[in-house]
Amino acid sequence: MKKQKEQDAELKNLCFNISYLRFKHGLTKQEMSKILGVPLRTLNFIEDKYIVPESIDVEVLFRMYDYFGYKLPLFFDFICGDYTKVDN
Repeated sequence: MKKQKEQDAELKNLCFNISYLRFKHGLTKQEMSKILGVPLRTLNFIEDKYIVPESIDVEVLFRMYDYFGYKLPLFFDFICGDYTKVDN
């Protein structure tokens, strides 16, 4: 079982990567919130406070995968820039 510090670091990576991918792809916050299927307020919370609200579920991760094409574990394990795209 992962320790709380590891889990916190992974969730912080996820938050950073959501923000990074939005900037990298030139998306507005409104566009990104639509891609993720979350309210704009939730996206602001993720990007500004690096905290994943309890309302976020696995569907958000699958939407990120569908749109950006990155392997799901990488959203937690690495900071963007170190990603390996999924080959289709």
